[in-house]
Amino acid sequence: MSDSMEKFQQLLREMRDSFLAELPDRCEKIEMLILDLEQQGSKECFNELYRQVHSLKGSGGTHGLHVVTRICHQLENLLTESVKKGFGSLLATTALRYLDLLRKVPAQLTQQDGSLADLDAETDLIRAELGRSRRRVLVADPSRMMSKVYHKAIADQDVEITLVHDGLAALTLLLRDGYDLVILSPELPELNGLAVAAALQASGCSNARVPIILVTSQKLALPDRVRIDKLIPRDNKLFDSIRTLMVD
Repeated sequence: MSDSMEKFQQLLREMRDSFLAELPDRCEKIEMLILDLEQQGSKECFNELYRQVHSLKGSGGTHGLHVVTRICHQLENLLTESVKKGFGSLLATTALRYLDLLRKVPAQLTQQDGSLADLDAETDLIRAELGRSRRRVLVADPSRMMSKVYHKAIADQDVEITLVHDGLAALTLLLRDGYDLVILSPELPELNGLAVAAALQASGCSNARVPIILVTSQKLALPDRVRIDKLIPRDNKLFDSIRTLMVD
């Protein structure tokens, strides 16, 4: 091999080593953006996170680290999915799992065989898990004690539950994120359950036709302009009623 070729190969190795040395800091920055996006859901945060992941994907390809490119590609797909569904706790947790795989790359390369096959297998596993359907349910109830009832009732169901305690918070999430079912209490502060349902249906957003369940201890006369798909009494059978609802 000529001296010039050896120097070129050495330069490539140094560039790759530099990339691997910087990888933990880049992962740290991406983690902060993931957490910020989960909390704030801002467009600016989303754009910066996507840009960072896309840049990392390109760098991985440049240095022949195809597992980095593959992980980042799946993370990009996850972010694209969040545009429709909202970046809730489930997607944030999955994004952090991908990030953990990226953090393992430098250590894996220092192993005796330098193989990244294990990371490839873990990437496949996360992708397979994402392929399983998982319903998203929003529950708005002013009682924090009732939160335990809902969690216990659906603990063994393939459901992601989001709990809020006032109507304004519920409506904000419904206008932003995607859900498959909404469970409301009529006694919510800020906006009562019927007001949330009416505002949601009038909004024309993607959740406007999502089934709405009203859980109440009162006998209510429902206004014609508000669609409530089912009334469930708040009584000693509520636990069983919620479990039956999830199965149906």
